[in-house]
Amino acid sequence: MKKQRREEFEDDGHVIADMNVEGMPWYKEGVKPGDTDPATDLTKGETWAAVRGMMKAALLVTGAFILGFLLLILLLLWIWK
Repeated sequence: MKKQRREEFEDDGHVIADMNVEGMPWYKEGVKPGDTDPATDLTKGETWAAVRGMMKAALLVTGAFILGFLLLILLLLWIWK
């Protein structure tokens, strides 16, 4: 069986963890983790689509909690009758 060749790694410049730690040889004073430009600039339509998606997710979680509390109250009322 022949092993498949791996794709070449290409660094896209994203920072996963800030390695600018005081005391290390590569430490640069005054550089903050958020000093770089944002990776993407969203259009107005993309921004609103992202906001709608976040609102849907938040409402889904809120609805699940409300439904859980209602079921708990109904269960407790049923037990105590």
